[in-house]
Amino acid sequence: MIREGTRDDIPRCAEIIADSLLWRTYNRTVEDAASGIESTFIPGSRMLVYEEDGDTLGFVILYERGVFGEYGYIRLIGVDSACRGKGIGGLLLDAAEEYLFTLRPWVFLTVTEFNTGAQRFYYRRGYEKIGEIPDYRRPGIAEHMLLKRKDRTLPGTSPAQ
Repeated sequence: MIREGTRDDIPRCAEIIADSLLWRTYNRTVEDAASGIESTFIPGSRMLVYEEDGDTLGFVILYERGVFGEYGYIRLIGVDSACRGKGIGGLLLDAAEEYLFTLRPWVFLTVTEFNTGAQRFYYRRGYEKIGEIPDYRRPGIAEHMLLKRKDRTLPGTSPAQ
């Protein structure tokens, strides 16, 4: 079941993300994760949580107008390491996109260049690489900027234009 996340979910979601390739590579702690998740509880953001039998197994954080102050941005997706590859990330991504696409026709996210598994996941789900941000979190490591379009029509245009 996917539900709206609350601050009560922060400790469990912090454990999930702290056990990710990204967090381990950057030597980040559970406390760092909790602080980062806490900072997302601002107007215009949402955290959705995937739960089974009362246990949180994954989450997604999104911003309604996180790119250019206009377009949806998926900031972070985390799935419990024991549950990866079982479709939970896809369900969370679907829920985030479903909501964001009601607001605007484009959704953005970033993925670290060394996280090739996540890149394949996003490409299979219709995202395209539109750019790169060098040295974004660490010198020598780039983030790929990805975009998914609700359809192939650009905002403010019709297919015939």
